[in-house]
Amino acid sequence: MPREQATLYEKLRQEGFLAEVTMEPFTLTDPFELTAEELEHFTTFEDLPPTALDRLSKLDDRNEAILGVIEASSERSILLFANTVTHAVELTARLIPSLSERDSREGFPDAGGI
Repeated sequence: MPREQATLYEKLRQEGFLAEVTMEPFTLTDPFELTAEELEHFTTFEDLPPTALDRLSKLDDRNEAILGVIEASSERSILLFANTVTHAVELTARLIPSLSERDSREGFPDAGGI
């Protein structure tokens, strides 16, 4: 199985299960800096520590940018990777009213199953 992992993404994309990834940079109003402890964790594990992910998930301008892209999308299905489970729940709670309104206008299935 591990040998197949290298080509799995491409195979799933070609078969229509995964879409091309689209990334768009945006500028935060205030710079995001890691604390000394977070930087040490990142240097050691090459991964952001939970404290940094939690702080990132609370940045209003970042969350508004994420929500704006989703709300403006014409896609019927979007896979969003949030910072944490709590972040995913908060973004979903903010999305459901706007997506439900869009769905009722455009005839998409109910967004309550997000």
